[in-house]
Amino acid sequence: MNTILCPTAKVQNADALRTFRITLDEIKSERTNMKRIICAAIKIMETDQVFYGHRHDQCFNSLNSQLSFNLNRQQIAKLEKIQGFVTGDGEFVDREQAFIIAKECGQIKDLSQTRGSTLYSEDLY
Repeated sequence: MNTILCPTAKVQNADALRTFRITLDEIKSERTNMKRIICAAIKIMETDQVFYGHRHDQCFNSLNSQLSFNLNRQQIAKLEKIQGFVTGDGEFVDREQAFIIAKECGQIKDLSQTRGSTLYSEDLY
């Protein structure tokens, strides 16, 4: 439903009030059911480990510090890493999937400044 609501509008009768409430409930439901991007992440494909951070450099720092207990730098460098994001339900998504999610729920601050259909943390904050 593409209804635009004005919060200051006065509702004149009971039927209009019921319609107004239903429309508000639908909008609230759509917003709460939307998948949202929560933070940057990097996934190690060999182990399915996911490292979180505000930005991807923080993810790399965390990854390097945690994996360095068991692996040397050359071994860490050889691991297949995917940069992406984590959604509100804990799902890891790559940059392209994240772009679609962020665009659909209005999280991208300025669509004219994006780099194609790939999401970067700078697009969010």
